[in-house]
Amino acid sequence: MMHNANRLQSLSLYGCSSLLSFPTNGPPTTLTSLRILDCKKLEFLSGEMMAKLTSLQSLLLSDSCDSLRSFPLGIFPNLSSLHIMRCQNLESLSVEGGADENLSHLNSLYIQRCPNIVSFPDGGLPTPNLTYFSVWDCVNLKLLPDRMHTLTALQRLEMHDLPNVVSFAQGGLPPNLQSFNISNCERMRPSVEWGLQGLASLQWFGILGNKDLVETLLNQQLLPATLHHLEIRCVSNLKSLDGKGLEHLTSLQHLEIALCESLKFLPKEGLPASLSSLGIWRCPSLKKRYRNKKGKDWRNIARIPCINIDDEITII
Repeated sequence: MMHNANRLQSLSLYGCSSLLSFPTNGPPTTLTSLRILDCKKLEFLSGEMMAKLTSLQSLLLSDSCDSLRSFPLGIFPNLSSLHIMRCQNLESLSVEGGADENLSHLNSLYIQRCPNIVSFPDGGLPTPNLTYFSVWDCVNLKLLPDRMHTLTALQRLEMHDLPNVVSFAQGGLPPNLQSFNISNCERMRPSVEWGLQGLASLQWFGILGNKDLVETLLNQQLLPATLHHLEIRCVSNLKSLDGKGLEHLTSLQHLEIALCESLKFLPKEGLPASLSSLGIWRCPSLKKRYRNKKGKDWRNIARIPCINIDDEITII
């Protein structure tokens, strides 16, 4: 029986289409890692089983446990990494004690392609040591966690394909963010309330597929002057970049622009003097205009030490 494997630390269940339940006594309590993939009929662990997994640090749940409606965040005593992917019927994450519970052990939370998830715990995530938080392709999600500014340990934040999220970061973004990536969140509008300008630790910012977001961030100069790396991708209807929104980025070293077919010009004035590299990929109008010594406006970018246009690299 599984519960007799009292030294087992890692367990993976994959493609067990007929598996319905765990053994009565649950999986071995010595587990530090549990991966459940493509086990749709499997009933998730009972509360009693979860409470016994005091050594569990990493849990991956993918394409499994179709009967699971709400995932209880706080019940694993020492879980540090939680990845939930393609759980079709999952509707929410819950915390038994609400925002008063302290999930100090959790430092990585990744939710991807859970089409029916609609909410996070009321009052926000009581995860003071969370360093990585990623939400991908959750089409019915309307609100991200409350009180994001209280996640003072958070360094990396990713939000992708969240078409119905409108409200975000009331009270501000996590103050110590180092990397922030946002893509295809069509209804999201940045504001001063996000507090982006005050994020002195933010080094990397990526935007994908949202013209209004790019234009608002640049027109209102919402990005922090300390930013090192800016990436703009897949904004097919973006026609121009506001130089004033870039020129105040006095620490910017790397600018990458990709798959922006309608973008024809870079700001003649406004590209930060601090730039050490410029990358342009699959932007035909930009390529024609800024190619090495051949483009009409090559001279406007020629001072940048490293330029890569569709893998044609110029180093000065």
